[in-house]
Amino acid sequence: MKVSALDHPDTEISRLTIITEGGMAEAGNPAIALLDSQLRQEGTSAADGLTLADHFDFNGAWTACSCGNHYRSFTVYHLESKRQMILPQVIDILTDPAFPADRLAKWRERMIAQTAIEQQTVGYQASALSREITIGADHPLALTPDPESIAAVDRDTLLDFHRRHLHPHHVRLFIAGRLTPELEEQLNRSFGSITAMHEGDEPSIDIRPFDLRNGARAFRAVDGALQSAVVVTLSGVDRYHPD
Repeated sequence: MKVSALDHPDTEISRLTIITEGGMAEAGNPAIALLDSQLRQEGTSAADGLTLADHFDFNGAWTACSCGNHYRSFTVYHLESKRQMILPQVIDILTDPAFPADRLAKWRERMIAQTAIEQQTVGYQASALSREITIGADHPLALTPDPESIAAVDRDTLLDFHRRHLHPHHVRLFIAGRLTPELEEQLNRSFGSITAMHEGDEPSIDIRPFDLRNGARAFRAVDGALQSAVVVTLSGVDRYHPD
């Protein structure tokens, strides 16, 4: 597991970010990766979401999570003096999320309602059409969650995706704060024992070339729209450019 560290010797606050490979492209259904990222904090086998939130709050820590095309991240800001108090919960969130059914249902319901509203806007439709032209309609990054694909995500699906993509070779830690021998020992002890949770091949990032149709134009009518949206996309440096 790779660790990148930035020393801030005069600060009492540290930031720890855990990057896990596997995002919306690798999930096949983008909603799986999005729900995985959000539901990590809703409980583990050892504690429910409210208990976790209270524990972090009591120890002066603040957490955030996000999901990208090819990765998911979990970040915790904390006092250096309280690090040892919160690391066990951080490890549980990373390795043993419960994905409780009641919380999954709430998040799913919220995402379905939000997506249904967004899909009616001209901006959403224009952006989706732009991705089809500049990426390719069948490309993983051109897929967007819809109410049907969100509703299809269940707890077993989330657990399988999470376990398949939790591999020490594909997790990276970023720590910013006061770098001390004690910090190194704490990180080694906490994260060094994590092993792959899924038998079989190591996970891999699904990076595919774009199917770019240069100079293409497309139009889409949106029933009942009172506005129009225009999206212009320019070619740029691709993933394999030496710079």
